[in-house]
Amino acid sequence: MLSETIIHITTGFDSKLPAQTDLALIGLRIQMAIIPVILMLLGVFAFWKLYDITPEKKKDIKQKLSELNL
Repeated sequence: MLSETIIHITTGFDSKLPAQTDLALIGLRIQMAIIPVILMLLGVFAFWKLYDITPEKKKDIKQKLSELNL
């Protein structure tokens, strides 16, 4: 919500207008595409750093799953 407010204020978006300015349309594109991509990349990076899986861990997980018949 904060990012939406900041983008709307800085780009001059007005929901009451029938047509938006070019800058407001760029702001909407940023809001709907670039910000979600940045957040997704941050999540991927966090998962990559925090979820350390080694071949040994993979083997243990597979063994536990087979013991549970999953």
